[in-house]
Amino acid sequence: MEEEAVDVYKMAKELGFNPIGIHTHIGSGILDPEPFKLAVTVLIDIAGKVSEQADIQFDFIDFGGGIGIPYTPEESKLDINNFGEEITALYKSKLEEYELGKPTMCIEPGRYIVVADKPFSKPVQKIDIAGDVCESGDLFARDRMMPNIIEGDLLAILNAGACAFSIASQYNSRPRPAEILVSKGQSDIIRERETFSDVLAKQNIPMRLLK
Repeated sequence: MEEEAVDVYKMAKELGFNPIGIHTHIGSGILDPEPFKLAVTVLIDIAGKVSEQADIQFDFIDFGGGIGIPYTPEESKLDINNFGEEITALYKSKLEEYELGKPTMCIEPGRYIVVADKPFSKPVQKIDIAGDVCESGDLFARDRMMPNIIEGDLLAILNAGACAFSIASQYNSRPRPAEILVSKGQSDIIRERETFSDVLAKQNIPMRLLK
């Protein structure tokens, strides 16, 4: 991989580009700093060889995203202060090892920066929470302790990840929901809720089927 990276950067320069950064992405939903520490080690090892053999001066080194949030009661929230200290110390050490100067360290926290606080209602019952699609896998949670819930109550899934609407679909002819931007106590509709007419809007029924 290291030799391939060197060749790619050399090729980029030959084509007239001026590469200034290097990037990796190790996944999403990571609650343990160890995978990020491994990414720092491996990526800077590669960056060091690229810098030396392809004569690249890096302005930034990006370790991608993946800082997770707990979705089940058994999971614990990542200690972000400890995470920052460990990653920063390792980053500085590796930069010195390869004499890479002081490129900006980038990490894409994703859902971690918009994580919602858990509600304080006392859980009193264990239930399964499912959607209304006719699929056995349409389950949001199984055996989850919840407050007393009755028919007509609204349940909010507070942390849906980084993709949200971008991977929503109209499966089973279901109109997609609205998108609401919430910031500093204000909310705005930034995408209108779809109607069933929207689901049918781009469909063309062949005339032969209407006879």
